[in-house]
Amino acid sequence: MLSEEEFTKYFFECWDKLELNNLQQGDEDKQIKLFYFRFITLMAFHVFMKEKVDVAIMEVGIGGEYDPTNIIEKPTVCGVSSLGIDHQRYLGETIDLIAWHKGGIFKANVPAVTIDQPPIALDVLKKRAKDVNAPFTQVETHTKESLGNINIGLAGRHQLKNASLAIELCRIWLEKHRNIKFSNERVPQEFAPGLAKVRWPGRSQQLVLEKYPKITWFLDGAHTLESMQEDPEQYI
Repeated sequence: MLSEEEFTKYFFECWDKLELNNLQQGDEDKQIKLFYFRFITLMAFHVFMKEKVDVAIMEVGIGGEYDPTNIIEKPTVCGVSSLGIDHQRYLGETIDLIAWHKGGIFKANVPAVTIDQPPIALDVLKKRAKDVNAPFTQVETHTKESLGNINIGLAGRHQLKNASLAIELCRIWLEKHRNIKFSNERVPQEFAPGLAKVRWPGRSQQLVLEKYPKITWFLDGAHTLESMQEDPEQYI
């Protein structure tokens, strides 16, 4: 997390450079005009380099194929989480059209990983991976039993899918960049603390305020039908 001061500093380092470029160009047609998300994406890359992060996990804004984040030519691994009907204005009205956009992040010779998907969406993802020669894997979703004594820190049955994807993405990154070889156990024990301690404020969150001890607040930022239908009472 950045402090307000750090955010402001990096924001204007990018903003001022773009403004200077536009002044030097003179011709309005050659000036760079960035909408909000594209600018924030540019700023994110700037921050990651300045802060010398070890690894960055970039999440697309909308879709994938034409998303501002999709300029990374050689990522270590690409993952697609559960697909649903969202952003139809930009991605299309059907799950197969949406899957086409999502699969646009796949790159040649870069592992492409996903979890359980509707059959038609899975077929599209497989084809998109094949078209760019990306090794494709659909990881098996963990059960509470297969996680052993690990209790995921996030509520909801759907977090089993998210955890399964995260485990595989992390495993691939560590094996490639840290030369760490894991045994055949489904969940490396080194991952247990991260799975147990993960927190995501505003998603299936229960909150009791000291000022109102008799009121329990349920906070959730779900904005699709699929997200809202997930049962937040099913804690793992």
